[in-house]
Amino acid sequence: MTFDFSLLDTKTPMEKPARMTVVDPKTQMPVTLEDGQPLYIELLGSDSEAVRSQEHAIQDDRMEKNRRTGRTFLTSREVDAEQNEILVVATRGWNIPSMDGQPFPYSPENARRLWNDPRFQRVAQQARIFMGTLSNFVKA
Repeated sequence: MTFDFSLLDTKTPMEKPARMTVVDPKTQMPVTLEDGQPLYIELLGSDSEAVRSQEHAIQDDRMEKNRRTGRTFLTSREVDAEQNEILVVATRGWNIPSMDGQPFPYSPENARRLWNDPRFQRVAQQARIFMGTLSNFVKA
């Protein structure tokens, strides 16, 4: 039998959200809630259609701005905003009961609040790494 190249498919497994257990950036230990459940965020993988579409939209926007303005560079804040929008699109749910003492249920708007909050850049970094790691999306 010959090798079936479709076995190298990375897109299909990354279409289903996977649970990233949030790690405390200070202790490097998984965060657990009072009931023993892990604090988690459900994310699509970096090869998923939604994430790739957002990346394409960002690139198209960059090219359009360049065409209109002649500006060929981005500020670091603009790059951060683009990366955060990719996280917003990839986020599909979570087990985050509250933030700043207020209930914090999952919604796209709350995902945008989370990822744009500069206090949580280490969690964002963890999410980006998680999204690009295929083994997080396939069963062993």
